[in-house]
Amino acid sequence: MKQADYFALQELIPPSIYAERGNAAWQLLDSRMLATIDQLRKRFGPMFINTWFSQELAETYGHRTQSGLRTPEF
Repeated sequence: MKQADYFALQELIPPSIYAERGNAAWQLLDSRMLATIDQLRKRFGPMFINTWFSQELAETYGHRTQSGLRTPEF
């Protein structure tokens, strides 16, 4: 199971999926996408997809919960 080097899982999925699947949610993400976003962050520096897991990031960049993996209810 491929994981991102520069992103925490919580940045890539909504809170409902993390609560349901925990670290097993890595399986839901395409390894090509993970490689691409790692390359982008390595080259261009910090960028944030979801911020729901961090009060500090949410205050700075806005509260985001559905900017990564999209769920059917979204």
